[in-house]
Amino acid sequence: MLTFGIDWDDVISPLNDCAIELANQEYQFDPPLTLEDINSWENTSVIKKCYNDPRLYDMQRVSDEAKAFIRKLQTKGIVYIVTAVYPQFMSKRVEQIKTAFPDFPDENIIMGFQKSVVQVDITLDDGPRNILKSSARFPVLMRRPWNRELTGLLAVHNYDEFFQLLDQIKSSMIEDRVEPKAPC
Repeated sequence: MLTFGIDWDDVISPLNDCAIELANQEYQFDPPLTLEDINSWENTSVIKKCYNDPRLYDMQRVSDEAKAFIRKLQTKGIVYIVTAVYPQFMSKRVEQIKTAFPDFPDENIIMGFQKSVVQVDITLDDGPRNILKSSARFPVLMRRPWNRELTGLLAVHNYDEFFQLLDQIKSSMIEDRVEPKAPC
């Protein structure tokens, strides 16, 4: 059975959209910041400040599409939500997960910034560092404006593409398997 490590922020639930909304309210940017403005993490100190604002986590919502994605993925293997969140917001993150997915097993929620130590078959994350350092057999990047320059790896733009890639991975695993031969 396959195991999946799925990132929360900007994969299951929008974080940076909400952070941009907060930053635009706070700083009255003209023109307002957009998600496309986060094209690297070097120039995003204003957005990063919002990560410490409790209002940010109250703004996050999980779409019906994301809920359907997780439910479907759970039929294909064991799903872990692997999320990096500041310690002061960990209880809020658990609340977010349990609200969106009431039946999600508590033991499958993994919190921490060192995602590379989590051993799964397939991981889906938007963070370049998390993908490049991943110990997963198949690390998959969820494309976002801040990672569009990253090349040479498995990447998808949406959940449908992820399931297509998953089918290809499963197919290649079966085709590459060496069947044991009868002894001579």
